Amino acid sequence: MSRLKMEFDDVMKIVADQIETFKASLTKAQPSLLLLPVADLAEDDTEE
Repeated sequence: MSRLKMEFDDVMKIVADQIETFKASLTKAQPSLLLLPVADLAEDDTEE
């Protein structure tokens, strides 16, 4: 795996972790929110 690809994967992991943290704070503030996992959103994006 190229170094650039590894760095990209690392950045995407950090972004996914930050999104999950943000979603957790949203659901604490508004427990009725139904939010999709980031992995589900990523899968939807690749099926275009």
